[in-house]
Amino acid sequence: MDPLFTLDEVSAYLKVHAATIVREIKDGKITATKVRGQWRFRQDDIDSYLESRTIKAKRKKLIA
Repeated sequence: MDPLFTLDEVSAYLKVHAATIVREIKDGKITATKVRGQWRFRQDDIDSYLESRTIKAKRKKLIA
């Protein structure tokens, strides 16, 4: 089973404010679970969230 992370740990890991993480949860962009009133995150869910936010550069043909 994946380790669980707190809101503060995820916030520090992603280098964004905790309110941003909460907004992403409410918008359905990141998966989290509440345990005794506190958010918990699985590592796989955080990795999936990061992958979904990755922008892949398009290669352009260079004309010489």
